[in-house]
Amino acid sequence: MASSKACLPAAVKLLAVRDHSEGELRRKLLRRYDAAEIDAAITVLRARGYLDDDALARRMAAKYMDEGLHGRHGIRRRLLERGLPKAAVDAALAGYDSGADYDRAAALAARKFPGGEAADAARVGRFLAARGFDGETVLAVLRHLYGYD
Repeated sequence: MASSKACLPAAVKLLAVRDHSEGELRRKLLRRYDAAEIDAAITVLRARGYLDDDALARRMAAKYMDEGLHGRHGIRRRLLERGLPKAAVDAALAGYDSGADYDRAAALAARKFPGGEAADAARVGRFLAARGFDGETVLAVLRHLYGYD
């Protein structure tokens, strides 16, 4: 294992490239450092404000909402995949506007499938579901685009 004095600078270097959740940072550091060294580095990073899972979850949720490429479930899945704790993800999505999901899904479907042929309906439905839009939203978009009930 590398020396304990190197763990903190390595963690800071990783955070300088991009934001990491505590879980992501821990996984990356475990390749070279032992758990005690990582715990000490994470404690310092939290105290200095360099590592904040709650703030990261809020920023990433807002970013994904602004992009309009995912529904609530898709955003939740992406945040959890980033190693963010469930509580931080739930708090970040607490004010989520589900009403805007229809607009996001309809715009995304129209952009991805511009022809609007009825034969595309199943593909559009699968695409939107895979992006984390709920069934009700997917059906509403299909009704609007293809007249399905």
